[in-house]
Amino acid sequence: MKKDEPPLEFPDTLEGFEYVFNEKGQLRHIKTGEPFVFNYREDLHRWNQKRYEALGEVYNLCALYACV
Repeated sequence: MKKDEPPLEFPDTLEGFEYVFNEKGQLRHIKTGEPFVFNYREDLHRWNQKRYEALGEVYNLCALYACV
């Protein structure tokens, strides 16, 4: 971990990431309605990648258990 990098701890639910599926089945941010943004934090590529992977795990669980 880089000196200024935040901890690599992420939510385990879509709501924890502040995402939901809309009526069209699209993953959207709860507050903005925007699609997923990879570069959530500028200059923190590793953190953004780990966040993406964690969200992917949650998404896979939703697909498996039909969260839509």
